[in-house]
Amino acid sequence: MIRGLVLALCACSAPIKHADPPPVDPLAATELAAHVVALVDPALAGREAATAGERAAFDYVAGKLRAMGLVPAEQPVAFGAGSKNVYARIDGARTGEVIVIGAHVDHLGKKGADLYAGADDNASGVAVILGVTAALTREHLERSVVVVFFGAEEPGMIGSRTFAGAPPIAGTIVAMVNVDMIGRPLVDQPLYRLAMSAIGIDAERSTGLVGTRHFPALRALADTAFAPAFVVAAEDLPDDIGDEVERESAGRGDSVQFEAHGIPSLFFGDGESTDYHQPTDTLDKVTPALLEQRGRAIEKVVVELARAPASAFTRSDAVPPKRYGR
Repeated sequence: MIRGLVLALCACSAPIKHADPPPVDPLAATELAAHVVALVDPALAGREAATAGERAAFDYVAGKLRAMGLVPAEQPVAFGAGSKNVYARIDGARTGEVIVIGAHVDHLGKKGADLYAGADDNASGVAVILGVTAALTREHLERSVVVVFFGAEEPGMIGSRTFAGAPPIAGTIVAMVNVDMIGRPLVDQPLYRLAMSAIGIDAERSTGLVGTRHFPALRALADTAFAPAFVVAAEDLPDDIGDEVERESAGRGDSVQFEAHGIPSLFFGDGESTDYHQPTDTLDKVTPALLEQRGRAIEKVVVELARAPASAFTRSDAVPPKRYGR
């Protein structure tokens, strides 16, 4: 009887084994939205370049990169009291060739009593790049990937100009992916929404793309990654609309600094909304489901860029077909 009691007590005191929790999906809408929430916190005061708010935002992204097992580094950016770029590397099988992915961290700060939180511009892009980066750490990559969070974009793309002009990394950059404003329907302005609907564009299922007019293989790669949703580029549109889109986007976005050095670049975004550069660019205007949909597609784009043949990065002067409003 005593022996039975001892055995029973031992059984009761044995450690209980719990199942490991499922791994967190870094591209889930809830995860991406949490990044946006952190970046629009009033304590960051709108993340103006070269301020304590921008530095706090960089601290946030650096902490997330460390949590992924990456080693973030800094590149000084000469602007005001000092800005910076924060970057980290994911080595692929071919370390001599690199795909750069990036998003700018800064926004407009405060003007008087008005806080320019920049939820879409560009907390949304930073959130998606963080999610994409975490997902890429679980992939087998051919080319290496370097993720860069740029400072001082709003004053004139100074961070990306600094990085593209003097990359602090080993290897040849063969392509760049930029994400800037990605959490709202495409060109979220009433007049443009009507025009897009008239020529067959679904603003809820489409994402803007700049940079592939002369790179048909890269465009095909993006189309495949985004399916069954769509990417829409200026060259897809009737000439009068497409020309206006190209005029408005010319010379804008961090990807431009890489294109200036002959590096093919894909710029994904939702275009300018009614709240662009306004205090009304707030958290409630960002749609988490769109962040997830686009984030998953962009992660596929990066994986495919990392394995694409060299011919995919060759420029072509062939005229791309019109896809809408023909």
